[in-house]
Amino acid sequence: PVSRDQWRQSWRARGSYSPSTRFNTSLSLDVSKNRLINIPGASTGTNNGTRSYRSEWNWTYRLLPGLTAVQVNTLSADYLEYRFFPDNNRLTLDFGSVTTLNAVVTPRLSISMTHNTRQTPGGNYPLYPDELYYFERADESENSSLRANIAYSPSPAISLTFRPSYFAADRSGTVNGAQVPQRSSRALDFSGGANINWPIGRNGALRGDIARTYRAERSTTYSSGVAQSSPRSEVDYWNGSLQLSWKL
Repeated sequence: PVSRDQWRQSWRARGSYSPSTRFNTSLSLDVSKNRLINIPGASTGTNNGTRSYRSEWNWTYRLLPGLTAVQVNTLSADYLEYRFFPDNNRLTLDFGSVTTLNAVVTPRLSISMTHNTRQTPGGNYPLYPDELYYFERADESENSSLRANIAYSPSPAISLTFRPSYFAADRSGTVNGAQVPQRSSRALDFSGGANINWPIGRNGALRGDIARTYRAERSTTYSSGVAQSSPRSEVDYWNGSLQLSWKL
């Protein structure tokens, strides 16, 4: 609806290193610039440009023949600039890390655990009278989770699985230059069950599964520094099926 120009530029660099079959790592950097330029004079106030920087460092290390560790670390920054209204400039930062451990304890038992963290502060960075830009942090979000996946097969006909997880999220703001909490939430999930695939003679088979799913969560909001917690919500149910087949 508005005549405008859009200008984009980006580049990416990546390097990897593998000193042995047990360890490898890589590092990458992405840089991009986007500019939005409205042509009509009445719309030039919304002209803006975004500079984005993203880096990623990951590594994989086989600690033992049955134990492998993998980690992915990310860092990004997005600078949103308004050419004619520098007071509206905004900076959003993002720090993240994901660590995974995969263990094959026995041929019948395997365990995987993943820990994920992410922190996202943001705020304006206006131009001050000294001709320098300063970051004024206004809000921040922090999320973390821990997940596990356990699989066990005591026999070829029976397998068991367990998948517990925990999630936490916090958000804070700024009031009169001081950081204050705004909202927090916690959630616990669990799912697990058993699966059977049992042959009966030459012509029959018994197949089935039974599983339980459970989830509990609660959130807390803060008003003028006073915490207001919501009632805890829970979901808990079982499901299963059993099938007997026979070839005549």
